[in-house]
Amino acid sequence: MVVVGVIALLVGLFGGYYYEKTKLTKMMADQAQSYQTQLDQAKQAGAQSAAMQPTQAVSEPIAMSNSAKVGSYVTDPKGMALYTYAKDTTNVSNCTGACLSKWPPFLVSGSVPTNLPAHLGTFKNAQGQTQYTWNGMPLYYYAGDTKAGEINGNGLLGVWYLAK
Repeated sequence: MVVVGVIALLVGLFGGYYYEKTKLTKMMADQAQSYQTQLDQAKQAGAQSAAMQPTQAVSEPIAMSNSAKVGSYVTDPKGMALYTYAKDTTNVSNCTGACLSKWPPFLVSGSVPTNLPAHLGTFKNAQGQTQYTWNGMPLYYYAGDTKAGEINGNGLLGVWYLAK
């Protein structure tokens, strides 16, 4: 009788342990799934945000502006300055991740224009978007420029320069 009681006690303890362990494992799996869902939603929101960056769908995708301080430089049709990144190479953007939030690419909206002006071209960047280039170098906006005529990004960190 004592043996049966001890066995019943052990079964009860083991069963309780097993139940709690299973419950904890399920809770952790549910939490991991919740985090994955949140991560997927954040990635999707980021992609939608990137798709909403300034783009142009005009016949002349660039214009030229002039500043007494720096001379002539390239802008979009609205007069927003366009920059190149010294760490890029021909048709390759090395601005990724957080860099893109401060330096959004100058993207083609819609179909790629034909008969582009001299020095202007396009390429597919790492995000699969068609980005304009100036003399083969990818073009970007600077988030610190909030209105036409501002050139706050010129010379920044010794690697960002107005396209000329």
